[in-house]
Amino acid sequence: MNDFDSLIEFLMNLKFDKIPQEVVEKTKICVLDFLANIFGGSQLEEGRQIADFVRELGDRNEATVLSFGYKTSCRQGAMANGTIGALLQAHDGFKYGGNHPCSSVIPAALAIGEYFRLNGKELLVSIIVGYEVANRISAAIHPSHSLKGFAPTGTVGTFASAATVSKLLNFNQDKFANAIGIGGFLLPISTYETLLGKYSVTPIHGGFASKVGIEAAMLAEAGYRGCKDILQGSHSKGFCLITSENPRFEKLLDGMGESYSLMDVYLKPFPACRHTHGPVELILNLIEAEGIVWRDVEKVTVRTYKMATQFAQYTSPSSELYECQMSLPYVIAVALMDGHLGTDQFTKKRREDPAVHQFSRKVEVIEDSELTSAYPAITPSVVEIVIRNGKKVEGRIDVPKGDPGKPLSTEELFEKARNYCKRVLTKEKSNLLISRVINMEEVQDLSDFISWMQTDS
Repeated sequence: MNDFDSLIEFLMNLKFDKIPQEVVEKTKICVLDFLANIFGGSQLEEGRQIADFVRELGDRNEATVLSFGYKTSCRQGAMANGTIGALLQAHDGFKYGGNHPCSSVIPAALAIGEYFRLNGKELLVSIIVGYEVANRISAAIHPSHSLKGFAPTGTVGTFASAATVSKLLNFNQDKFANAIGIGGFLLPISTYETLLGKYSVTPIHGGFASKVGIEAAMLAEAGYRGCKDILQGSHSKGFCLITSENPRFEKLLDGMGESYSLMDVYLKPFPACRHTHGPVELILNLIEAEGIVWRDVEKVTVRTYKMATQFAQYTSPSSELYECQMSLPYVIAVALMDGHLGTDQFTKKRREDPAVHQFSRKVEVIEDSELTSAYPAITPSVVEIVIRNGKKVEGRIDVPKGDPGKPLSTEELFEKARNYCKRVLTKEKSNLLISRVINMEEVQDLSDFISWMQTDS
């Protein structure tokens, strides 16, 4: 039995009552956070585009595209919800793997859970299983996987979606392994070239992985077999050896049964690339402490680690949503100007403001080799602001807010959910949604729960 077989065996036999309560509670928060991201993302033009695209495809009446109220097949519903939930760039992530497990795992769990009318406990356990698969595989190949040109949210997310569905459908170990093996054969390449180019198709990769993972499980259910040594390979190189250098296979079983990778997942306070969060937090703290007025700022220098410079150094972004979310110069400029970084800073009107883009040219982003060597154990950044009178203000941050070591408070998380839901749900219904998700183990029928979310009352 290889390492991945052992992981599958453990996850296949995982029961709700055996999971530590803190893990269950964190899972509920991840579900709430992603649902809020879907409701918030549905109000963007890009959200309506993907919803219309899936609607026009036409498919079976199985799973709801949230906030839009129509049903499609489980696989297309998961693709739509996974994409919409990533549009705000405020979804959770796992820094040790460079991935966003929610994008592939939660949409698959919701779609299958709704169609088969499963309960809240089954949903939570399947999500925990999916996160473990996503995070453990990605940790084994990070950051080499990304540096070789692959985006793990799409690639590894397919394994995670297949595992989530396998758990929900109570697959035995043979069928579970086949589903994951098939997923490994079908998974998208998800090139980082697309992410680095800031192309608008990028947010689809998690939802697409969710879709392919569902299809892999369906094929396993139909009797197809996949490679059961897909990560290491027996006939040729396996996934990890193809897509990374010197994979650390020990990460697959590290602390299995004693620790859960989901506890290391961060939750975002800002709707932008996570690599921008440390500098933004520093900027906002310095504004408050020093009383800085943006018009007096001559220059801002951000020193940070290599991965951040690769992803978020887009100096002159257009007004496209994804380009602005992934640009350190843009987010630094708009945070300085507005004293805040939320969804309002990414409206079409704000993104098209020439004053923001002109000011963003004063922001310089530099890789610091010392900070690069500290990544991913920490995600450090140093910010220096030069003010017109010659004064220099500097600060350093090693762990941005939202990290498990520096978590958002429960009320901050709830307020984020209310803010993202406010254009779709009433305040009363948003509060009731929070309550129902926090008590998810009491939900007896996920189909009824999702139908309730779609109503105005």
